[in-house]
This record gives sequence, C-alpha cells and structure tokens, in this order.
Amino acid sequence: MPNTALHVENLGKRYFTGAKQERYRTFRDTLAEAMVAPFRRLRSLVFGLSSRSPVVPGLWSKVQGPRSVVP
Repeated sequence: MPNTALHVENLGKRYFTGAKQERYRTFRDTLAEAMVAPFRRLRSLVFGLSSRSPVVPGLWSKVQGPRSVVP
C-alpha cells in the first residue's frame, strides 16, 4: 500500500436509540455523591444489592470491506 496515510478494516459504529442521557453534574452533585457513597457500599454489602447501572444495549453497524484514506 504505497502512500497510504490510514488503513482501516472491520470498522463499526454503535448507535444508542432511546438511551438515557446523563445530565450535567455540578460540584454540589459530586460532593453529595461522595458523602452518600460509603452508605451505599455498606447497604450493598449487607443486603447483597448491586448499585451498578445495567449495560445499555446498542445497535452496531459494520462497514463492509477494507477502507483506505490516501492523502
């Protein structure tokens, strides 16, 4: 591949349809979360609950064939 600046294979793009967007976090939000975090951790240890967010499934789109960019 002479003079090829970029060569890409198996490129994909992930689309999130209807996914919840996270709002802007202020310093107050961050501070409040830091104060509550130890109690949430304790609750999860005592009751066996998970505080992690579920994985949001996405729709994948894949480019067919190799693509090259020549300057």
